Amino acid sequence: MSEFAVNVTRIAAIEPIPDADAIELAVVGDFRSVVKKGEFAADDLAVYIPESAILPEWLLRSMGFWNAEKNAGTLHGAAGDRLKAIRLRGCPSAPRH
Repeated sequence: MSEFAVNVTRIAAIEPIPDADAIELAVVGDFRSVVKKGEFAADDLAVYIPESAILPEWLLRSMGFWNAEKNAGTLHGAAGDRLKAIRLRGCPSAPRH
């Protein structure tokens, strides 16, 4: 049986994205996530929510990922509540290999 966990962890490093003014990569464990430039630094604590996680409505609302007009989340999936890896400026916000 697999186990799902959302842990508080330290950001290992911040990496630049070539030609990007507003975003950079935060390295958390074996993953790289696109973040707003200057929002985080190495050794900051962060909550990392894994790809494909389904977020509850209260969290979507509190994080600004809720469309009240459609009464649904603004992420991926039928209900707009699923996290999905994306590519910004050619950089995947996904696991490192």
